[in-house]
This record gives sequence, C-alpha cells and structure tokens, in this order.
Amino acid sequence: MVIISTWKKRVPIAASLLRTCRFIHAEARGILYSQPILIGGQADPIVWLRGIGQANRFYLRNVHLGSTKGFELPRKDCQSVTRRVAKLLSDAPNLKSLNIRAMRIPNIDWNLHRNLSGQMQQKPWFIAAQHIAKLIYDEFRPVFSVALSRGQTPQQLCTLVKAHRNLFSGRSDQGIVFAADVLALRLNTRDIAGAEAELAGHLKFLLERNLRYRRYPRSK
Repeated sequence: MVIISTWKKRVPIAASLLRTCRFIHAEARGILYSQPILIGGQADPIVWLRGIGQANRFYLRNVHLGSTKGFELPRKDCQSVTRRVAKLLSDAPNLKSLNIRAMRIPNIDWNLHRNLSGQMQQKPWFIAAQHIAKLIYDEFRPVFSVALSRGQTPQQLCTLVKAHRNLFSGRSDQGIVFAADVLALRLNTRDIAGAEAELAGHLKFLLERNLRYRRYPRSK
C-alpha cells in the first residue's frame, strides 16, 4: 500500500536526480497509481489529487480515505473538503474501491426517531446506518453521478464505495475531528454487521432512486 502524507520540509534535490525521478515516474505511473493508496489526513487528499493531475488519476484503482484516527481539521471545513475530494475522484474511471475510513458525521437528532412514549422506533445502529449512507451519498455524489452516467449499476457502486466500521464505533474526541466523533456508538460484532448491511442497502436505495429520476425525469 502507498501511504500519502504531507511533508512540508523542503530539501534541495540535484537536477540529475530529479530528471531520473521524473523519467521513472513517467514509465511506472500505471503501476504506481494502481496500487492501494492510503491518504491519511483530510488536508492531504485535495493537494495530492490535484498534484498528480487528471492523467494520473486515470490509473487510480483502490483509494483509502482517512485513517482510523480521523482527521485533524476544523469541523466547519470537513464537508467542503470531502466534496472537493469527490469531485476530483469523479474523473478516475478505473476506480474499483473507495474505502471511507473517516469523515465528518453531523449529529443525529435522536428525538426525531422516538415515538409518543419516548421510545426509539428503531435500533440506534439502524438509524446511524441510514444517516451515514445518506451522508456518503450526498458528499460523494460527483463520483456516483459520473459512474451512473458511464453505465455502472447501483449494485456495482455499493461495491465500489465501502464505509469502514470505524464510522459507527470510532472514538469520540471534541478537540480533533475523529471518525464518528458524534456517534461513537457502543456496538457489538452483530450490531456492526447489521449496520454495515443496512448502510449498503440504504445507499443502494438512494442510488436506484437517482437512476429512476435520470430515466424518468419529473415533468415540470
């Protein structure tokens, strides 16, 4: 796996070595960018994806976005960053797997899911799964829209985009934006399996609805 990180320190590089690196990169870029890519921090993806350019994003196949420790980024910036990352990844036609290990998850208003007696109408993991599925659908819509236009099916896209289980039960921290920092649910193995299945099912439902609107647009 290729791990991407930002290293801001500048070091002088001999011109001959730089030319050699560029030559090797040009010859091996297809192999390099087809390897699993782990982009650990949310400040890195935009810089890196823009830096490699559209010609090299063409070769991307397996991208892991975020680490299990989450992102060190102000909350107000997280979703705008995710959307810009999605836009850049939308022109990676050979992308086979996008594993979302961490993302900003807005809080759930649990009161909306209670009945008149104050009891939860669904299991917390079920509600969280649909909440995260809708968030992934909204944030990564550029990726989904382009893929659907290319003829990929909702089922294929559910296989393409994978939500890491850390989104449900990741650690909570108010100082740093961690995955699931507002959910941090206490789930057992069975609950997590159910949440993952529901997330995939709800995401497929949203994508199928999108596809129906494309085929049968509402009359104005």
